[in-house]
Amino acid sequence: MNLKNACKSTALLAAVALLSGCASIGHVRLAKDEAPVVTGPTVRDNVTPYEPALACLADRINELGRPKIVFAVGDVKDYTGKYDINQGNAITQGGSLMVESALGKLGGAVDIAERYDTQVAEMELGWMNSRELGDGQLHQLGPDGKQTVPWMPYYGGTLLASQYYIVGGITEYNYNIQSGGAQIFGNLNGPSARTYTSNVGIDLRLVDTKTLQVVDTVSLEKQVVGYEVDAGLFQFFGSNLWDVYLGEKDQEPLQLAIRAVLEEGTIDLVAAAEGINPQPCLALAGTDPKNIPAQDLRKLPDPVDQVGMPGAPGKVFGTVQGQQPALHPVNAAFAPASPQQSGGLEKVMFAYGSADISGGSEGTMMAIAQAAHKGNVIVELIAPSNENWDPSRRQMLIAQRVQAFKRALAKAGLANPALQVSWMPDATSTEIVNDGAGSQKIAILVVSSPN
Repeated sequence: MNLKNACKSTALLAAVALLSGCASIGHVRLAKDEAPVVTGPTVRDNVTPYEPALACLADRINELGRPKIVFAVGDVKDYTGKYDINQGNAITQGGSLMVESALGKLGGAVDIAERYDTQVAEMELGWMNSRELGDGQLHQLGPDGKQTVPWMPYYGGTLLASQYYIVGGITEYNYNIQSGGAQIFGNLNGPSARTYTSNVGIDLRLVDTKTLQVVDTVSLEKQVVGYEVDAGLFQFFGSNLWDVYLGEKDQEPLQLAIRAVLEEGTIDLVAAAEGINPQPCLALAGTDPKNIPAQDLRKLPDPVDQVGMPGAPGKVFGTVQGQQPALHPVNAAFAPASPQQSGGLEKVMFAYGSADISGGSEGTMMAIAQAAHKGNVIVELIAPSNENWDPSRRQMLIAQRVQAFKRALAKAGLANPALQVSWMPDATSTEIVNDGAGSQKIAILVVSSPN
């Protein structure tokens, strides 16, 4: 083999060796008459080293057994001012979205109220208010329910209020806070190696929505590291000039680093709102080598799962003197679950789309608690009639509302009450069962004292 071919073979082998460490590259033909296109790795969950910490915090919140706090996210802007005319903004402009995703990774341990982009909701609420918005169903109005209209009634108060919101920004990006390396050249040939470090910083604050008081602040920074190694050959072999360059450059993903810092900031602020020390959970960051999403690392189920999903045969919230629940289809008469039951029918109203019991219900809860000490009480849970969720979401919301009702009973003096589901909508039905003007039935429970 002559020198020319030897050099060519060496260069090709070295290039293949370097490329072997890159992401997998393949080709796929999307249609039989099309040229194949290059395909890379498949889509995956966007995980960070903070998945175990987020899972831990969600479990700690669930252990408290308290009503869920409602968080919102405002603007989390890029305040660094770093901009390149060719490459655009150096820092992500989606800080708010990353904070919302961090809250979502808590898996339902907290509620999230949308405040970042409300355009669609504002448009539809406007149309509803002007009686122009419909859902393909007829709605009954009036005290007797005889007036039927095709538009969705608007009763006001449908928006869920937030209790806290998170705002702030990405405030630092220092390109090169430290670098170092070595280079050995002889006749324009030789290897070189270099390492470099930059950093990013954020400042977030937790604000009480009602008072606008800043409850807590966090200021965090993270270093971003990278390295570069290369070797070059620039030389004449006879009448041929060979210019060979081999190298590799790796840098920690900048935007992923920003996401990780925002997630730690979110953990700190949520823990402050919940009254939890975040440090034991933060100590778990980076301990998940398999990159499993936070929701799959949870040790405790969501509050919905703790009480069970009502509607399935045999699901009981406690027991009522050993009786099994009588589950009726959605269009059946609402008969008491047992002829031995005593006490009148009580109604408990919930706010739109929320597990919060409507204000002014303290007297009703006291009456239910007192009556349950004497015998079984039939309680009808109701919600605004303009709620029209898909069946799965409705089932989850009913389970949350039953749990909230149980907590309210404990507050009213009936700790650990026995709850039996007498009726609730079928798990696949989309039908709404009206309960007079402006409300619909969502469940009927039988409440009794645990003694």
